[in-house]
This record gives sequence, C-alpha cells and structure tokens, in this order.
Amino acid sequence: MIDPRLVFLARASARLILAEAGEIELHEATDISDRWKWIEALVARWECTHPYREATTDIPRPASPESTVEAVMFSLRERGTKALEEPATKRRLSELSDQQLHEICGRLQRLNIAPAWAPEQITILVDAWNNCHG
Repeated sequence: MIDPRLVFLARASARLILAEAGEIELHEATDISDRWKWIEALVARWECTHPYREATTDIPRPASPESTVEAVMFSLRERGTKALEEPATKRRLSELSDQQLHEICGRLQRLNIAPAWAPEQITILVDAWNNCHG
C-alpha cells in the first residue's frame, strides 16, 4: 500500500513545478477544496495514533557528574553561604538535579569535619538553587 502522505507530498511538488513553469495559476496549484475530506480523514487518523499531550514542566533534570557535586560540597564546606555568591558555585549549583540538591543538603547537615549547617543556611542554599533554575 502506498502511504497517502507521500502521495500528497508528490502531488504538491508536481503542482509547484507546474506553477513555477507557468502551466497553471498559483491559486490552482494550492486549491485543495476537492481533497478536503481526504485531508480531514488524514488528520483524524493522525490524531488517533498521536494523541495530544499537555506540555509539562516537570521534566526531571539529568544528574550532574559526581565531580560537580563534590566541587559544590567543597565550596560550601570551606566558605559556607559566602560560596553561593561566587560565579563558579552558582554555575555548578545550576547544573544539579533535585536529587543531588537533597543529597548535598543532607550531607551539609551531617558534617563531621566542619560545623554542620543550620536550617537557615540550608534555606539560603535551596533559595540560591531555585534562583538558578528560574
């Protein structure tokens, strides 16, 4: 069976050639009123096989490399919330997924080699991450 979409494209291409050669008028080349029912059937078939989906903004962010997570941890552990003002930290923070942010927040609250972060500091970190993600 011949794909009707290819037939449609071939006919449209042939009409364009005829219109460019001056064999038919442009309005004749684009007149599809006699094919309207066929086009409606083609659209209906497309809609049955390709259902409409709402656009979603809840697409999960891909995880950044572990080295990015460790670089953010190092910056925050060494310089605290002041590190959130640095361009490199902002860039790395913008690359983190939701899960990686949660991991970092948990690790910062359980620090042993440096003072653990207080909830207020975690809030500043999460706000900075949200600002990076618009």
